[in-house]
Order: sequence, then C-alpha cells, then structure tokens
Amino acid sequence: MNIIITLALFLSVGSWVFLGLTFANLLSGYFEQRTCLTDCVKTYYFAAGALGLFGTAAAAFAWLRSGFGSWPFIALVITALPFAIVAGIFSIGTLGSMLH
Repeated sequence: MNIIITLALFLSVGSWVFLGLTFANLLSGYFEQRTCLTDCVKTYYFAAGALGLFGTAAAAFAWLRSGFGSWPFIALVITALPFAIVAGIFSIGTLGSMLH
C-alpha cells in the first residue's frame, strides 16, 4: 500500500503545481499582456483536475485496502484538496452560467 500512497501523493503534488500555474497565469495581468492565454490556462486547469482525481482515487483505494488506517486517510485528505478546489470552481462557474 505504501507504493499506492506514494503515487497518490506524487499525483497530488502535480495537481497542486498545475493549480498554482493556473492561478499564476490568471492573476498575471491583463489578458492581452499574458504569455499564456485561454487554451494554456484551460490545459493547466483540467490537468490539475485530472491529476487530483487520479490521486484521490488512488488514495481512496489505499485507504480502503488498509482497513481505514490513519496514514492513508491523511493521504486521502491531502490528495482530495486540489480536486475539491477544481470541482468547486467548475461547479460555481457552471451554476453561474446557468443563471444568465
């Protein structure tokens, strides 16, 4: 199980990196002055979501296989955070666009 937890944590680190790149590019100034435009930000955003989802699934599998141990649960919480952020932003954006 330690290999699966390690894999899940590496996927979580990758998800955090892509999430950081997304926010750094979104907050880097005016749209015309950015080097990373819409397609690039979209790629970073969905890469963060995909890595977060795969990391969360791996950590959940490790937690279930370990008999609900504490270390795999901590790994599950850590890996679920970036996916929860991406899913929350996606849900807010979807609900906001449905109201218009």
